[in-house]
Amino acid sequence: MFNAFTTAAIALVVLVALGGALANRYLPRPETTRPLPGNLNVMVDDDDFTAADKRNMKTVIIRWADIHRITMITTDTGPFVDDRFYHIVHANGELTLPAHAGGMDDFLARITALPGFDAQALKTALTSMKNNSFSVVFSAS
Repeated sequence: MFNAFTTAAIALVVLVALGGALANRYLPRPETTRPLPGNLNVMVDDDDFTAADKRNMKTVIIRWADIHRITMITTDTGPFVDDRFYHIVHANGELTLPAHAGGMDDFLARITALPGFDAQALKTALTSMKNNSFSVVFSAS
């Protein structure tokens, strides 16, 4: 009924269709699994840092001298969603920043120079894949 060429062509179509369906189901696609970038930006200078949220046009300025503690919170939800957060306790309240926010490389570089910085706690936090919290700066002020 079918010749060898027709059978091979049908088999190829079935394999391509199955492969595409499996790839769409099991392989992550960055455009749908990563958080949208650019909503939160952190700007760092010598005396303070500014966190600006573009969604609600809110800006917070925190002086380095006013920081009491910075805790890194880790979750087990990564790697396709942010699974690390910096919780900052300061003289005027508290603020939590996701590690994926713009400018966080500069923020991280600056907190390593604060009094009370714990390099080992940061190293442990950065490698953690569980729900946990680590005090990386304590009594900076």
